[in-house]
Amino acid sequence: MTCVNDIIQNHPGIALKIIRELSLRLEKAENLIESLGLQGVEQRVADILLEMAGDKNVVDLSISKKDLASYIGMTQETLSRKLSFFQSMGWIKQEGQRLCSLYVHFINFFIFACIAPGL
Repeated sequence: MTCVNDIIQNHPGIALKIIRELSLRLEKAENLIESLGLQGVEQRVADILLEMAGDKNVVDLSISKKDLASYIGMTQETLSRKLSFFQSMGWIKQEGQRLCSLYVHFINFFIFACIAPGL
């Protein structure tokens, strides 16, 4: 531990980078916990798709659907049903491990409708 302390004392920029990275990880963990506790299944799927898409209209699934389902707190079957629902609505097109034509504005509308259905 003294080696780490020496490095941090001699290179404070490293300490700031470590703190920044830990803060980002903590924020992601808090968001995930909130999502699992408060959001419905469809909303969690929509959120993760939007997060994975970023600025693109494509999501390349770098992990299995089973792992993705586990990450967002559902079974693989439930995830598959919700992705099929999104596809039937025309929001996504599934092509193997790739989800194309992600209509972000429809998914955003869907999320908003789940959060504030009376508005």
